[in-house]
Amino acid sequence: MFIPDEKIPGIDQYERPVVIFRNREGHFLSGFVLAADEFVTSFGSFKERCESMGIYLVDGCGERL
Repeated sequence: MFIPDEKIPGIDQYERPVVIFRNREGHFLSGFVLAADEFVTSFGSFKERCESMGIYLVDGCGERL
């Protein structure tokens, strides 16, 4: 897949992961470079990993998720 550098702000300045969005035909639509403190995961995986370390996620009312 060809991705023009100018379509992802900052892609030429960093050596970090990039998130890309494409259409059903596989053509590039847009994207962005992840910040140094960002990562991509599913909520389920994140929750499972936290719980394995004894950390429990809570909602705005303090209820465990």
